[in-house]
Amino acid sequence: MKKLPFRAVDGFTLVELLVVIVIIATLAALSFVGLTRMRASGDTAVSVSSLRQLQLANVSYAADHNGRYASYSTEDEAAGTLVRWYKCPSFIVYLTGDETQLAANPTSTEVSVPPALLDPTTVRAKKRMWDKIEGNFGMNHEWMTTQPKDANGIKDKYTTTSGVKNPGRTFVFVTATDGAAKYGGRLKWDAANAIEGKTTDGKMAFRHANKATVVFYDGSVGFVTLGDIKRYDSIGGKNNVFWNGTL
Repeated sequence: MKKLPFRAVDGFTLVELLVVIVIIATLAALSFVGLTRMRASGDTAVSVSSLRQLQLANVSYAADHNGRYASYSTEDEAAGTLVRWYKCPSFIVYLTGDETQLAANPTSTEVSVPPALLDPTTVRAKKRMWDKIEGNFGMNHEWMTTQPKDANGIKDKYTTTSGVKNPGRTFVFVTATDGAAKYGGRLKWDAANAIEGKTTDGKMAFRHANKATVVFYDGSVGFVTLGDIKRYDSIGGKNNVFWNGTL
């Protein structure tokens, strides 16, 4: 039998291997970018949902309290206590639907919310107070009126449903580094240029694609950039309707 001549099996050339490697690397990079964008989009969706729930709880609270929204703070001078909105069981129960904390101790300032209501970007970063609602969202601190003391020496800082003149333009909650959103902290924190959670002076947090997520008194949700805030500064500053509900 005649033997066939030996023929070498052709392999990949170095150029072909490099082309394959480049293609695989490009596909991997595109996949990573896609996953990153999907995660960012999901984070923003959770933040929006949580803010909506915060204001829905606030509206429900007002409906049961003669049109009075949750207090930013309640001060009991006789007892020497000061309770912020995020530590007030009688408000948090409207957010969580869990009455056990309130029933166990109606005056407790140790309340918690489910992790699902937190901002995923804060939870993932694990900065200061990342696991507490006040490390994720802040209430508009600038225009609520401190009410006169009641018969028990208690005074609150709150507003009413009738007191908000433009509910679709005045924000009530926003992504922030603590429980207050103060005018002085409007430009102090952004993802690119600062470290979150080092102070407690009412800093807004522009966490989502360099935007802060906000919910307005009418329940609508929106986004503001540093540029938007600077624009508000040029047309009223603290007295812009974004900050001041009496306008």
